[in-house]
Amino acid sequence: NRSMSLIMIDIDNFKAINDRFGHLFGDKVIRRVADAIRGTVRHDDVVGRYGGEEFIVVLSNTPRDVAKDVAEKIRRTVEDLHFDENAKITV
Repeated sequence: NRSMSLIMIDIDNFKAINDRFGHLFGDKVIRRVADAIRGTVRHDDVVGRYGGEEFIVVLSNTPRDVAKDVAEKIRRTVEDLHFDENAKITV
């Protein structure tokens, strides 16, 4: 009777990022977002890339209210990322 939560994350306007800054920069964004997500969750949580710019986070033993807090923390962490290209990245 343990709870588990799943968070699905999508980088906003990723196609526009690739179109404006190029695919090498888009790859950099994906790596930095993945690092930010991994740095925000617990060691035992599972982070995976689900699609092109989509990620999932599996939070074991985590009720919904805590998962919402984790999702918000991830959102803020990604929003605070800084890039030399002055791109604003959100999820």
